[in-house]
Amino acid sequence: MIHEMLDSTCATAQVPLQALAHHTPAKAGPITDGRISVHFARAFKDSRGVAPHRYILECRVKRTQELLATELSLSEIAVEVGFADQSHLTRWFRELVGATPGSYRWSMR
Repeated sequence: MIHEMLDSTCATAQVPLQALAHHTPAKAGPITDGRISVHFARAFKDSRGVAPHRYILECRVKRTQELLATELSLSEIAVEVGFADQSHLTRWFRELVGATPGSYRWSMR
């Protein structure tokens, strides 16, 4: 069930960690004080190959790549996909793609 939820929500890049934990077997552990349990993070990483936070970042960057084909500004895209601001988007985009969003957009032309 969690894999279907992840695959459907990754397209929108809005994947809250609390939702992931609620769709995980009880043995993975609860979220306490807004933090995911070690058991949940380990179970998630074992099933997906990456930590929950990294998975969410990859989803956001994937969605950003799609939105760069539109006329939206980089700051609008950042907010749309769930980053705090354009610099946060740029930092993670460069980390995961190897180029800035602006240069990636320019190369698409």
